[in-house]
Amino acid sequence: MKQLGQLNIETKVSLESANSGVLTGDIKLNADRFVTPFEELVTVVSGFDFKGQLVSENQTTQFNLQAIEATPFINEATQNLAFAVQLITPLNGAPDFQFAYVGRLNRLADISNAEIALRLKDRALEINLRTVGNNINAVIHGAQGRWLDVKQKGRNYSGGLYFGDTQIADVTAVRGVPGILFPDGTFESLF
Repeated sequence: MKQLGQLNIETKVSLESANSGVLTGDIKLNADRFVTPFEELVTVVSGFDFKGQLVSENQTTQFNLQAIEATPFINEATQNLAFAVQLITPLNGAPDFQFAYVGRLNRLADISNAEIALRLKDRALEINLRTVGNNINAVIHGAQGRWLDVKQKGRNYSGGLYFGDTQIADVTAVRGVPGILFPDGTFESLF
């Protein structure tokens, strides 16, 4: 491949609307332009970062939107972007609430395969969702080494609640309601 050039943009953005508030932030964009072995002229976005905040009448929401070329092959001419979105927004009773999502651009509409992270009151919660066939697997990591593994196959649920490597309870369904069954017979619904 013959590289023709690189584009690097760094700029500040400020958009104001009478109804929706003020959006400000910094944008960084990197793109490469090259000719493929088939003599096609291609421009590939290799990196994008938009860090800013949206100020409305009700609240201020900080955010960070990033996208990078996810392939190990430099200048591959496909829409192979991985992206991350992070929102930092105060909630009533939770002024430090944060939400993050990481995924691929071609799976934006499919949240069944995703990595989601929540942060609330200085505690992180990481959620990994995977779909295998018609089965849904969720692994939820909490604080102090606790994590939950939930597998759904139709109306059946399995998995466990763990502390480190030790399973301390089972995931099952009682009357169709998924939950955690502790060794003493206590059942806690997941919903």
